[in-house]
Amino acid sequence: MTTLHTVSFQKTVLASLIGLCLSQSVFALQEISDAGLSETTGEGIALLPENFAMQFNGTDDTVGAGYIRYIPVGPLTTTAQDTNKDGSVNAFDHSVGKADLYLYGVTLGQSKKDYGVGRTSADWGAAFGGISTSPNANDFGRPITSWGSAENPWLVKVATEQNVPDFAAATPTATSSGSVSYLMLEAPLYSANVAGLSAAEKSAYNLKMGFWADAFVRDQNKAEGNADQFNLGQFYNTTAAAGSRANRLRMQAVWDGLGINGTSLKFFQTLNGATNTGGMSTSYNNTLGMAGVVRLNSGDGATLRATYTNPNTPSQMISSGANAIRTEGAWTMLNTTTYGCGNASQDFSTTACEYRFRSQSVQDKFNADSVWKAPVVSSVLRLSTQEIADGTPNLATPALGGAMPTFNSSEGVYLYNPNINLVLGALYQPLTFGVAADGNNLVMELARIPNKESIYKKIYTNYNDSNPATNGGYTGSTCNIYQCGNNGLAGYQGNNATHSSITIGSTVYDSATNTQVAYSGLSAVGVSFGILQDNTLLASTAPKNYTRYQDQQRKARLREFNWTDQYRVVRTGDPFNDELKYDPYTGAQDCTNGFFGSNCTRTANNNGTTQTLGSRSVYVAKGTHFDWVYRTNGDADNPAFFVPGTDAENTANGAYTNTQIATGNDTSTTERDYTNRAAQAANTNWDTRTSATANKPNWANSTISSALVGGFTLMDVPNVATINTSPANNFGSAAIDGLLIQHMKITTKGL
Repeated sequence: MTTLHTVSFQKTVLASLIGLCLSQSVFALQEISDAGLSETTGEGIALLPENFAMQFNGTDDTVGAGYIRYIPVGPLTTTAQDTNKDGSVNAFDHSVGKADLYLYGVTLGQSKKDYGVGRTSADWGAAFGGISTSPNANDFGRPITSWGSAENPWLVKVATEQNVPDFAAATPTATSSGSVSYLMLEAPLYSANVAGLSAAEKSAYNLKMGFWADAFVRDQNKAEGNADQFNLGQFYNTTAAAGSRANRLRMQAVWDGLGINGTSLKFFQTLNGATNTGGMSTSYNNTLGMAGVVRLNSGDGATLRATYTNPNTPSQMISSGANAIRTEGAWTMLNTTTYGCGNASQDFSTTACEYRFRSQSVQDKFNADSVWKAPVVSSVLRLSTQEIADGTPNLATPALGGAMPTFNSSEGVYLYNPNINLVLGALYQPLTFGVAADGNNLVMELARIPNKESIYKKIYTNYNDSNPATNGGYTGSTCNIYQCGNNGLAGYQGNNATHSSITIGSTVYDSATNTQVAYSGLSAVGVSFGILQDNTLLASTAPKNYTRYQDQQRKARLREFNWTDQYRVVRTGDPFNDELKYDPYTGAQDCTNGFFGSNCTRTANNNGTTQTLGSRSVYVAKGTHFDWVYRTNGDADNPAFFVPGTDAENTANGAYTNTQIATGNDTSTTERDYTNRAAQAANTNWDTRTSATANKPNWANSTISSALVGGFTLMDVPNVATINTSPANNFGSAAIDGLLIQHMKITTKGL
């Protein structure tokens, strides 16, 4: 049962509405193109509320004391009352009751501040005062100067849209459709240039609404009007002492600075074709359907940012210079002898020579005069419950003869700059209402999207390409503060988008894809518990110190080369002592020509082939040496090494174009040398390598594996300053963008 008590409604407004409905005047409405009208026919009434406001006042005209009372009906079930689940309801069960709800002071008008002007606690925290064209500190707001315009009024119309896809989807390519007649209530369209509107038109984007409520738990055993009707005891069938247990929930909601332009609701009979297969339901067919877009917008959040001042000059939250909250020192090389082994090392087997390291000190801190300054906000939604004084305790409420409460203007949950654009279905995806299978509860269901191309291509979005001619025919889009589809009317946003967007506070917008994300920097605002204030005690915050490590990396490379070795295997010339030398390749003593001082000249091609030297065949390997290749991309865990081919820095010493002659296993080490190729100096030098600049060693953040080599412990150094500049009650911004409700079903459940 619903009881509606006296509502203060200005007679001039009511007379204006009646006169407008009866008037034969023709407004200079915005022209709609033939293309926009091709699928729709209908008639309607245009309404233009001017100097409009409404407020629920008491029977004695007490401002804000008028109310709607919601009274629960029907008995409690045994299941609900059996709280200890022992199968019976008795004194061992806790009491259970339904609540009466009193919705007080529903008020709608224009803010006391002009559009875009900052709000303070004097605006959102004022008691439920009156509505005045020249409001004082105790008034709630002003009348709405012009809720729309002659070119952009409210509309109540009946129309018929042709070629609406029905639910029949025997195949995904089915094209069956029908016509849908609907009753539509449409608020003025959302202007594409609110800043360019007149002051009167801007008033529609600068609304203020509020209400407060009391909920009391009833004792179902007490009749209406009984002094103990709300004194429900703790246990079943007991009564609490008067005033000893409040059983009350009290709250207030005030939203200062919003507009509902662009909102529209359609009511119609749904099409048919749905079956009980594929997740569909025959309950969708030929029943009451609703579709629409609910738009509650406060303004662009892309510029809503706190500032960091030192002492009074705003700056970016992370910056250089005097206002910086992050300072990063110069890079310092660590021990380059132990790590990296200098710039001439050919120690290719030592792991420490493969890395060299540097470190950097990072500090997050505030300066002596640092202040985090909350931004000026032109829209605040506040939900609160705390009262300034305990003047209305327990069961006191105006409906029961009590006084109105005064709420604390600094307490509650604050939502700054909320933008709520909620798409509730379409003519081809209706929101339906019905009775649950048990016959006792209600069902609200947003129809499932059928597997039908003519429907899902209207709904789904191609974020990479918004042009249906090139994106596969997808026409879905997101409704947000910037756009809401396109209905062909120049100067106005559309109202036919398919995806929802909800943002609170600071945002970042990508116009290329029409998407938003919550801004996550230290200057983000959006949700706070308690009023958001400047943070002036930053200098007392302890600094955070970090050390960042980076490394360069190289690894050894084995190189091969071909060379020719011309050598002699000799006898010493002593015929009495066998001094025949061994061939260095075959290991054989097979030089027999000559007697005194004989020698054998041989040539070995060191090219990885089998050759005959003297009396034996032997495999002659290529020559080898090591050099360095350097990491030029990635890090120690995922390195990418630049490997030059014949790069000059890797060319070994010694061209080996001259014949190398030695004396076998003679004690001399200089007469015969076939291992003197080695990496050049440019190859071993970390700093002066001769390769192109792009191929020089890169510095990368050290990983656990490289830190083990360096013998240091890594610190987790965030990329941005982590010291908290904002007050502890600031919870930052939030965004749910591109929300598509593919199917939703809500069923009530009575106690």
